[in-house]
Formats: sequence, structure tokens, C-alpha cells
Amino acid sequence: MAFVGVNGVDVDRRGRVYAAGGEDNAILVFAPDGTFLRAWGKGLIQDKHQVRIFGDKVYVADTGLHQVYEFNLDGKLLREFGTRGKAGEGKNEFNKPTDIAIGPDGDFFITDGYGNRRVVRLAPDGSFRLAWGTEGSGPGQFVDPHNIVIDKAGHVYVADRGNDRIQVFTPDGRFLRQWTNVGKPYGLFLTPDETLFVSDGNPKGPNRILVLDLDGNLLAQFGSTGQAPGQFDVPHSLALDADKNLYVAEVNNKRLQKFTLGTAQKPLAQ
Repeated sequence: MAFVGVNGVDVDRRGRVYAAGGEDNAILVFAPDGTFLRAWGKGLIQDKHQVRIFGDKVYVADTGLHQVYEFNLDGKLLREFGTRGKAGEGKNEFNKPTDIAIGPDGDFFITDGYGNRRVVRLAPDGSFRLAWGTEGSGPGQFVDPHNIVIDKAGHVYVADRGNDRIQVFTPDGRFLRQWTNVGKPYGLFLTPDETLFVSDGNPKGPNRILVLDLDGNLLAQFGSTGQAPGQFDVPHSLALDADKNLYVAEVNNKRLQKFTLGTAQKPLAQ
């Protein structure tokens, strides 16, 4: 099964890998060993961007139709957030949303995104709570808010890609701090022990993976620009499974790479 460019990746509790990268914007599902299992989402998703798994639900951001979808693990559509095909700033509108996270209280946080340059917070039933952010480079402003994760305390971490930084907020959008030692952050993944993995996809290089603690200290990094195993060309998203295998989704190399204990494995598909 060929990729057309992989924007998103996540792993379910059974170790199955879900990649936003198939033809016709399909989500591709693989076994842990890379065996292709199934594809779904064709005809519904117009422009797949990110895929996240929380519990037994799969969430996909669609920048083309300005929506975020909730699916079960088999690809059955359960809910839609946003008004299909309509870009806007209303209470049920987005403009090219890029990612979604769920807070400790069950609220949804959506980076919205390439158009609106803000974060939207929704209640568990999908109703609008609040939004924050405008276009700019000041605290609480964004240029291409691209990925979002939330720690156990409820702090919200946003990959502010266009400003070459990660910003950290309270759940109500109050700015806390920023980190500028992260290159051009495309993807964020926060592990259960609250280690933060960041994909630095700067087209000018280096293309690399960073590992940080929640004080913003750099713990490790690896990778360079290229096509060989362990190299990257726009690492867009990343995820870690329960066995501490790291999956990195690449746009330009049109593949997933799997890493175990720092050793690059063969791409899952390309």
C-alpha cells in the first residue's frame, strides 16, 4: 500500500498504526510489523492532516472541509466538529484545523489552524467554550498553530510552527511561557510519563526529532535531512507506542519510519 505523503500518525492500544497518508485522503491501518490491514475515510475526508487516538476513538483533522471527525477504530464516523465545507470563526466553525487534543476533564482543544490562527476549546459534548489567539508573533498569537498536546495538569502546548516556537498556556488560554529551542516544530507527542517528542521539519534543515522535558530542557535529538533510514524530509507528525517504539510520519519522503532504542528500522511503506 503506497503513501501519497504522510501527514499524521498514531497508535492504538493494540499497537496498530494509523496513518493519514493514503490515496483519496484515506486513513491507512497497519499491524505493528508493518503489514497493511485496511483503509478507510475515502469520500469523507477531503484533506487529511493529523490523526490522533484517545481511548477507542480516532480523530482526524480535515483542513479542506474545515472539520475534525471522530471515528471508532474501524472507521465508522461517530461525530463531526465544525460546519462541513464552511470556513469561519463562529461557535461551530473552523478555518483549516490542524490537530486536536483532549484535556484531563474531557474538553477538546483544536488548533485552528492555517486560517484562523487560534485554539478552540470545546466541551465533551462538542459545544463551544472559548477560543484564543490571533495572527502574530506576540505571546498568545500564532502563525500556523500546527500540533497540540495537554499534560496531566491541563497545561496546553501548541507547536506554533510559523513562529519557530512552542507556546504553553493554561486551559483558559492564559499564556505561561514559550520555548524557542525547538527549530520549526511540526509535530508534538506527549508520553504518559510526560516526555515531549517534537518533530522539527524546517525545510532548510536540519530535519530532526527532539526530546524535551516539560521545563523545555533538551534531553536528546537525532536525525538529519535526507532519504536514508534515520534521516527525514519534513517529519510532520510522530507517535510513541506502549513498547516505546517511535513512529515518524514524513511528507516529502512519503513514508513512516519506526525507531526502537534509537535505531532506525525499515520504512513501513513508501
